[in-house]
Amino acid sequence: MKCRNKLIAALLAVAVFLSVFPVTAGAEKTVTGTYQCDWFDESLFYPYEYEDEWFSGSAYEYCHELALLALNVSMASFNSFDNADRDGNIEKMLVNCGYEVAPYGFDSEGYDTAAVEMARKKVTLNGESFTVVIAAIRSGNYGMEWGGNLRVGTGENHLGFDIGKEIILNYLNDYFTDYPTEGRVKLLIPGYSRGGSIANLVGAELDDGSYSECLNRPDGIKNISLSKDDIYVYTYEAPQCTKKSDCDDAVYGNIFNIMNPNDYVPKFVMEDWGFKHYGVEYYLPSAENCDNFDAYYENVCKTFDDMLKDQDKDYKSCFYNEEDSRSVGAMLDSLLSKLSNDVFKNQKYYSENFEDGLVFFAGQYIGKKLNAGNAMKTFGVALAAVALGIIPTNMETIRSDGFRSYLANQIAESDASRNLTQSQIQGLIDVLISLLEFVKDNRSDVIALLGQINTMKNVHQPYVNLSWMRTIDGNDMLEINSVTEKLLHVSTNRLDLKYKANARITADYDSNLGNVEWKSEENDIVSVDDNGNVSAKGGGEAIVTAELRAADGKLIDSEKVKVTVHMNKLEIIVSTIKNIFGKAAA
Repeated sequence: MKCRNKLIAALLAVAVFLSVFPVTAGAEKTVTGTYQCDWFDESLFYPYEYEDEWFSGSAYEYCHELALLALNVSMASFNSFDNADRDGNIEKMLVNCGYEVAPYGFDSEGYDTAAVEMARKKVTLNGESFTVVIAAIRSGNYGMEWGGNLRVGTGENHLGFDIGKEIILNYLNDYFTDYPTEGRVKLLIPGYSRGGSIANLVGAELDDGSYSECLNRPDGIKNISLSKDDIYVYTYEAPQCTKKSDCDDAVYGNIFNIMNPNDYVPKFVMEDWGFKHYGVEYYLPSAENCDNFDAYYENVCKTFDDMLKDQDKDYKSCFYNEEDSRSVGAMLDSLLSKLSNDVFKNQKYYSENFEDGLVFFAGQYIGKKLNAGNAMKTFGVALAAVALGIIPTNMETIRSDGFRSYLANQIAESDASRNLTQSQIQGLIDVLISLLEFVKDNRSDVIALLGQINTMKNVHQPYVNLSWMRTIDGNDMLEINSVTEKLLHVSTNRLDLKYKANARITADYDSNLGNVEWKSEENDIVSVDDNGNVSAKGGGEAIVTAELRAADGKLIDSEKVKVTVHMNKLEIIVSTIKNIFGKAAA
């Protein structure tokens, strides 16, 4: 009996000892918590989960749990509203997950800067020990970095993102020099929006070894045991950032770029200039890429509602309508294509004539949120007046010296004017006048887009992306993005447009097979040109067809797009009268 009691006491002692002993990573349970994301004057809290096990696979294999973690990390990395503790939100999250953290650059400010929260954790899985390092690139609420988003430059990489890439690579190098790491290292590089583009370029240079060219001190990265198979890069809604012809090579297959198909930010204005992403592009559910989208959409709205029900958020006003976003995306494609070719002309012309003014505008007025004073009020009134046809279409008043002088005086009254020379003010006025002329030439499209301003705003919200990622799983993502045998894909299969609005349908195909020809079955309702640009001519429905044909004219593949054009009563009357007089004149 005494022996049994001693044995029981010994077992209890072992149990107590094990209960207080730090759990090894190989046996660690799921860590849960909430993090704060500060974004456009709003603080919201989101739940997250973490497991070391998610780092057990190859970086070249998509892991949905790791992808969701990467998005949560990116959202937590947004600058905190607490100016004295900019990295406070991401630090709390990573510490809760068992990481030691070290911030790099969170207090910096400038058009082209970047910041990263570095964190490390020793992990043992299946008997193997390694160090997980997370490089959380600042991805939102970053202030003047808005300006860097518009610094395209003239090189193969988007210059603003490329400068950020060099900053982050040097921070990484400093970190591995300051904190020597022995043994195998697994590196997670997440990023959202601007941070995603920077992460994309950072991951690519780590993959191909070109990163060392931009380092300012001896190569500390090279001294760690880091293979491409252990570099996990997940980006979200990242603008296109490179023109390198080999950016989709297999070596970059550990870079996953996850996007909402209707988000305008990943497309940005440079698509016509040949910009792309490194790595693999994955798309969230849409009516074009999954048959049961209605069920997905119902579930994602419920996910959003449940996630934010205690935070005064209602998905009916904060989430996006799929049909609206699809049409808005197509209209934006059309406008951005015209803007990049007709106004900005090409990358070099944009860089030399528009870049400085737009970088200043975005950095100061949007990012730094300086008071624009009467300048922005004047420009806003002029923009609305041009869109509504109040200002004469000849635009002579807008181009006059008197109006230029008036704008210069208004800009001088704004807080941001202290950062501008007279030459820069005149350059900014040139940009504003060019944009006013562009609005005049595309008045119906601008009016249509202004009517969908909430859709434009909501589709790029990080909580929308997070809701999708929490709703679907890895099988959904892989099935939606599976490679099919179809040789021709179009950007949308259904459009709803207002009368006189324009949209762009893009076609994805192998140009070695042939060329795409476009046609409309009802030209009086919808016309389409050789580049897929659609114009709404009259009310009703029409089918636009894209046909992939070989050089000998043989049909290889085709896609149909249903376009519905909506007209109000007055537009119907005016259109009918024009048709009557047009036929009479003929």
